[in-house]
Amino acid sequence: MAFDPNVVHHYQRVLEARTVGTGRQNGHVPSEKTHPMHDSKRRTLKWSPQVESMESRALLSGVTAQALGHLSSAFVAPSPKPARLTVIDATTKGTYTLAQSNPDTGKVYSFFQAGTLKGVGAVTVTGSITTPGNIRFGRAHGTLTAHSVNGTLTLDVTGPAQRGGSALPTTLTFTVTHGTGAFSGVHGKGTIVVALHQTYGTPAPRYTAGGTATMAFHGAGA
Repeated sequence: MAFDPNVVHHYQRVLEARTVGTGRQNGHVPSEKTHPMHDSKRRTLKWSPQVESMESRALLSGVTAQALGHLSSAFVAPSPKPARLTVIDATTKGTYTLAQSNPDTGKVYSFFQAGTLKGVGAVTVTGSITTPGNIRFGRAHGTLTAHSVNGTLTLDVTGPAQRGGSALPTTLTFTVTHGTGAFSGVHGKGTIVVALHQTYGTPAPRYTAGGTATMAFHGAGA
């Protein structure tokens, strides 16, 4: 049986038109806008910032917790403040020097001592005391400072009345005039017993001498 070529060609065009139309109606025809690859790209661009945001928050949370942990472990409670000084009791040993450049000004005794202050611990004591010069009567006077790791105590030192030109008296009195650190605000007074052992000296007019010294402090603080 023979077919008319014109009729066959006509039906082929009708069939192609119906197939394309049906595909468009059902959404099966790929296009640049609906291609799966493009959908995947849009989804990736849409959700990536959310994943990064969650990662950033997790990282920030971890860093914050870690920093707080370091601060907690590094915190050290301050050491307790030493008890208020109520007794001033110390014995120190060291050296002294004596200088007198002018008889009218008296002799200057300079001290460098080390020892232990009761209730405080190790201390060093430095300072000087000047005896009466060329006057009828006078008093030795000077300043000594006790140094410790907790603070310092400054003592105003005064001797008994004595004739001008006399040597340093063996017993003097002291008054606490200033305190720093743990001794801030401390007041007190007492006595100092001094023992000197001269080991060298030079003659006048510029008299100098020196040696070893021991000091015993006894008093009360408040």
